[in-house]
Amino acid sequence: MREDDLRATFDALHAKGTPARPFEAADIIREGGRQRRAHRTWAVIGTGLATAAAVVAALLLLPSAPAPEPVLPADPPTPSSSFTVPPTPTAPPAPNSSQVVPSGTPPGSHPAPNTTAPQQPPTSIPATF
Repeated sequence: MREDDLRATFDALHAKGTPARPFEAADIIREGGRQRRAHRTWAVIGTGLATAAAVVAALLLLPSAPAPEPVLPADPPTPSSSFTVPPTPTAPPAPNSSQVVPSGTPPGSHPAPNTTAPQQPPTSIPATF
């Protein structure tokens, strides 16, 4: 008997037809776009508020530096200052008799400086390839 009851129920439902849809696909797409825009707007607002709160918290919690004292202009030099101009260099002093003069040089002449000819710098690239 149960099979007959089921068959009768299905036949009655099939005879009624399909119910009318309360919404269309275009309505679903339109509503989804509206909700997506609303979520995006709230996300941007929330991010901005979180950033502003982080900046305010950092400004309040970090120690502030004391205000610097104003810099005053320098006073002009007074005429009684002890500033002296250094003397200009003069000719080198003549050698005195306490300096050792090597033998074979006439008195009053300076010995030749001990210089050697400059050597050629090493080359990093060989002359032949």
